[in-house]
Amino acid sequence: MTATEPHSLASLDRDGFAIVASVIPPAHVAALIDAVEGFEISHAAVREKGGSTYAVRRLCEMIPAVRTLSASPEIRSLIEPVLGAGAAAVLLSTKPQVVAYDLGWNGVHAHEVADIFRPAPGVETGDADESLESYLDGVDATYDAYCSRVGAPVDFDTFFAANIYHVPFGGLAQRAHFRLARRDTDLSKSAVELHWARKSCASLTFNRRMGGVYGAATFVALAGLVANQPQLAPGDRIGIYAYGSGSCAEFYSARLCAGARETVAAACIPEQLDARRRLTLAEYEACERELHAATGAANYTPAAHLIPDLYGQQYEGQGRLVFTGTRDHFRGYAWS
Repeated sequence: MTATEPHSLASLDRDGFAIVASVIPPAHVAALIDAVEGFEISHAAVREKGGSTYAVRRLCEMIPAVRTLSASPEIRSLIEPVLGAGAAAVLLSTKPQVVAYDLGWNGVHAHEVADIFRPAPGVETGDADESLESYLDGVDATYDAYCSRVGAPVDFDTFFAANIYHVPFGGLAQRAHFRLARRDTDLSKSAVELHWARKSCASLTFNRRMGGVYGAATFVALAGLVANQPQLAPGDRIGIYAYGSGSCAEFYSARLCAGARETVAAACIPEQLDARRRLTLAEYEACERELHAATGAANYTPAAHLIPDLYGQQYEGQGRLVFTGTRDHFRGYAWS
């Protein structure tokens, strides 16, 4: 038996489906294409799946998918240290420059679980243990479904040159890899740890510096892998696991494109991380309290001088899209 080849990107339909960021007015995106339709997926972090696999299947020409989400933990809570804030802007195209998806090769899994959820504005709660188990159950279920879609036996060790996983925190991504390697290979425990180091560890390079960034985490991991795994070559297959609390999960794959490393390098991710301003604990907590006060507010204007000189140093005149406030619950944005 031979594997069923994934669909070609050239065979995509052209019925106008696309993904746009909810924070950017669709009219700004419509200048790039003839028709744009926004969509939303309610499972927390799995929007990185919705922002990639689904959008690629329904692609028009070149669609920008922006994934951004900020954590809302209680200050000084147990989960606060692993959470962060960040975004990933990914251009989906029929002429990919980083990875080309194996369309048709994917496995999905969904079940109801109150692992991490937001019952009210500014409130993030759930059961951490249940979240870990749900994440790992999704790894098993989606990988099995993926293998069924491929249509031939899949050797976990040889079929993928590398693997990346949704990254709530690095240790969970590692556990996901251990889970699949132990059940699908005859590797010893020490050999599985080396397998992780060889095939996946590089994917955490940027995530370690950003913390948990929800839907953007898988794309950040992909960038980290491409930039820091020198043995990857064009055409190599990467296994990808996406998960969102609630829950929904997907395992899919993509092949590395020629020039991928140069494309990722052009994004200057290390330089952007290095350019961040370090805050004191008091400054950080002041920002968090301001964020909580703004969440759900009908009318709100950002406190521009909450952190002295921050706007002038990091935003002013740099052409970045910034939040200007809410008026009657409508959010406003402008270029800095």
